[in-house]
Amino acid sequence: MISKPPPLTFTVVGLGHIGGSLARALKKVFKKQIRIIGIDKNKATLAKAKKTRIFMELANSLSSKITKDSDIVFVCVDVDQIPQVFMRLSKLGLKRGAIITDVGSTKEAILKKAKSSLPSGVNFVGGHPIAGTEKSGFDSSDPNLFHERSFFVSGTVGSKKAPKRVGQIWKKLGCKVFTVSPKEHDKAFSYLSHFPHVLSFGLNKIVAQNLPSKTVRDYGGDSYKDYSRISSSSKSLWSEIFLSNKNNLLTNIKVFKKYLTELETALSKNTKSKTISAIRPKRRKP
Repeated sequence: MISKPPPLTFTVVGLGHIGGSLARALKKVFKKQIRIIGIDKNKATLAKAKKTRIFMELANSLSSKITKDSDIVFVCVDVDQIPQVFMRLSKLGLKRGAIITDVGSTKEAILKKAKSSLPSGVNFVGGHPIAGTEKSGFDSSDPNLFHERSFFVSGTVGSKKAPKRVGQIWKKLGCKVFTVSPKEHDKAFSYLSHFPHVLSFGLNKIVAQNLPSKTVRDYGGDSYKDYSRISSSSKSLWSEIFLSNKNNLLTNIKVFKKYLTELETALSKNTKSKTISAIRPKRRKP
């Protein structure tokens, strides 16, 4: 009789919206094939996580006891905290062949830190699920958050099998998996995610400075609500994302200033054709 292989140990560091959702999704899909260890420095979060009964173990920090048994470590903390986790992992020691992967919104800086921090014999796979919402915390975790979403493998160190293995896990969670270089990833998402947040935060700030709150409540229609929705996201989280991708974001801002100048000129001259030209998208060919 062939015995079943022992369950794999997955450690999730950071049990917020993404990390908590990931832990729930992993348990839902893999069931008894895995054991999940949850790490979070917040005691209230750990108490909530314990009630779900999906974790084999919960702790407020990493330890050598945890790392030596972990097959895959999912780093789900804010981007500015990821280097600290890498350093902690390297000091504690890891199982040879273990995979460290993250869910950060930028990839170039994270890959650079992984290369300089993580020991040999350990694999790193940069990852980015396109699944977050404006919500935060373990209370907003959802096992179905990643269903029919995109996941990007971006930047790897070590075995060529590691990114394939990570990609297979995310596929089983319901994601469509893409592979992209960190440089291309950060440029694309500066336009598609980071800059839209800049605009949403800016709109909310300008409206708050120029209109009474009652006017906003009474007059604000769907267009305003849709556009300003993501401005309720964590300011601390997004300030770190902005800083980690600042070079691309500064380019975006320069491009947008040019657009505003073009639109301002068209409006000041009261010219419909130039206004249409200013707001009409000029896309590159595929």
